Parts: sequence; structure tokens; C-alpha cells
Amino acid sequence: MKKKRLEILLEKIRPLAEPNVKLEQYRTPAAIASEILFSALLEGHINGKNVLDLGCGSGIFTLGSAWLGANEVVGVDIDPDALDTVQENIMKSGAPEVIELFESDVNDFHPDRSFDTCIMNPPFGSQQKGADRPFLEKAMELCSTIYSLHMSDTRNFIRKFAEKRDWWIVCTNEYRFPIPHMYFFHTKPTAVIKVTCFKFEKTR
Repeated sequence: MKKKRLEILLEKIRPLAEPNVKLEQYRTPAAIASEILFSALLEGHINGKNVLDLGCGSGIFTLGSAWLGANEVVGVDIDPDALDTVQENIMKSGAPEVIELFESDVNDFHPDRSFDTCIMNPPFGSQQKGADRPFLEKAMELCSTIYSLHMSDTRNFIRKFAEKRDWWIVCTNEYRFPIPHMYFFHTKPTAVIKVTCFKFEKTR
């Protein structure tokens, strides 16, 4: 599958009908998601691999990984409405039957297996400081390689967080992330923030 075709498919994924402000549920733009997924594919971290998506939301990384040939994709979210949306998107898109969904707080997710790759967009921590930390900790516990989106201005913290746990940041890519008017505290039709996708690997 070509990158442009993937982006078109991701654009068709239905977003959450009623995003939860406490969970910081923001839709990952299809262009950004396809860029991250294709980068992971070219690095050999999706096709034939077991992929984990923590805080899967409407399923953009979950379905994208399945379309790019993952052996298994597990999506985890605490919000049952989000998982219903993922299931609907799976059924409407005809995604490969390699996806398994779990309703769980990330701290309470204890699968009986590990994963090759985690690709995720965790909460940015703008509503609850440090909300992204449990997601990174769980990904580091379960996976060999991680692709994760975070606010660009947390770069120094993210680096120290990783190094303290014997992980290192292989590369970073910064994006302009548009956020539409979704919640009561939004004052503009669309705001644009800078986010960075960090690729992490375990030090040897």
C-alpha cells in the first residue's frame, strides 16, 4: 500500500462522536498518522509484527497498522464509547481480522504477551500534568520499539524520562497539529500546536 492510499483510508475513519475532555481525546490528523505509520513500516516495525496502540481512540493507528500488514494489532482504551467507534470503523472499512480490542485503564492492562512495536498518541497532559507518563511506562514494559506523540515543549522531560529507564530516543519528527474547536475552553475555530513523534528503543 502506498502512503497516499493509506492517508485516504485514514481520513475515512469516523472520529469520536463525543470526545472526553478529561481523557484529552484529540483526533490524530490522517496526514500525520500516515507519516508516522509509513516511517515505522519502512523501519521494519509493522509488517509481520505484533503492534500495540495504547489509548487507541477511534483507532487510526490500530487500523493503519492492520492495513500495513501487522501480524496482530491490540488496541487499548479506557473509554467504551471509543472502542465501539473502533469496532464500527473496523466493520465499515473491512480491515484485516488481526485486531483485538481491550477496555482497560493503561495501568491495569496486563496482557499475557509482549509486543514488537507500540504506536500511540497518548494524552498530551494539558489537562492533567503527566498524563502521558503511564502510557510511556506501559509501552516500555511491553514493547521493543515505541513511536509516541508528545507536546514538543516537553522534549527535555521526555528525553530524561527515557534515559532514566534505559531507553534512548532514536529520532524525532515535529508536526503542526491542528486542534478544532471541541471543548468549552477552546476560544478559536482551530488552534495549531507543535507536537513531536519520538521513536524510542531499549538500550542494550
